Amino acid sequence: MLINSIRVEGNKHLSDEEVIALLRLGQRESMLRISSRELSERVLQSPWIRDVAIRKELPHTLIVKVREAEPLALLKKKGRLYIVGRSGDILEELSQTIAFLPVIRMDSGRKDLLREALKVAAIVREEGFFSDDEVEIVARKPEDMRLVVGGLTIMVGKGDYRKKLMRLVQLEDEIVRRGIPAGYVDLRFSRRVIVRPAKERM
Repeated sequence: MLINSIRVEGNKHLSDEEVIALLRLGQRESMLRISSRELSERVLQSPWIRDVAIRKELPHTLIVKVREAEPLALLKKKGRLYIVGRSGDILEELSQTIAFLPVIRMDSGRKDLLREALKVAAIVREEGFFSDDEVEIVARKPEDMRLVVGGLTIMVGKGDYRKKLMRLVQLEDEIVRRGIPAGYVDLRFSRRVIVRPAKERM
């Protein structure tokens, strides 16, 4: 009984062909001799795959059910661009930006700094903040964490990211009403928000 049909399920980012290539099957593989565990180990070598279940449907079909990593942001580091998942794993290197993902810009290799930047990216995506704009998260030090959205720089510092960005949403109408062409907003302080016009931006 040879494998002559492979069905892939659960994939959104990888194509069927890419998942099948991960199996590394020969031309005339036997359904009975091939090990499901060995095939699973091969598929799990891809950073895109979080989990896999392989089932043999006799006489000739192999079913590969995958759970993929979810891309959360782009990491711009040392002139290169990578798709990163929620846990900070690099999923793939890219040659151009994907507009719907926030971009994290950092030169340091500090994992704690990347974790903080990913928390900001997750909140930006989950809450739909700045949904129509390209968002860049500049991570040099946790206390200096900032977002750049269009011509606006937003200092968020470390921690309470959701709460801080909600404060900005609440202030947005007031900023518009006063006609302030904001270029810099500092949300790091719990009792005050600093807004500077675009020409005074730091």
